[in-house]
Amino acid sequence: MMEEQDIIKLSEKLVALNIIREELIKSELCPKQKIFYEYNVYPLLLSLYYLSYSTLNFSHAASFLNTMNFGKVSQIKELLDLVKGLQGISEDVLHELEKQLQCLIKIYKNP
Repeated sequence: MMEEQDIIKLSEKLVALNIIREELIKSELCPKQKIFYEYNVYPLLLSLYYLSYSTLNFSHAASFLNTMNFGKVSQIKELLDLVKGLQGISEDVLHELEKQLQCLIKIYKNP
């Protein structure tokens, strides 16, 4: 089951990645760097954003159903299983994003 602290950590990482994205956009990238960012980094950032947004929404829905005694236990468990699955995918995307950012930094240092 995904804990609130896991959601907070995921949100914090997403904020940090958005700061990196904004800094990269502000910097004047050469065409090679810009192409690498657009094809290798930005899609991962966007995917991570949507995954974290979905995770938060499903987690809140499960919490709401649980506190209102409105849903069946099986429905709540299905939502929490979905959240756990999305968390695993998010971690994979984040790991790949970190690798791509390292590559971008190397390209940036050696244009």
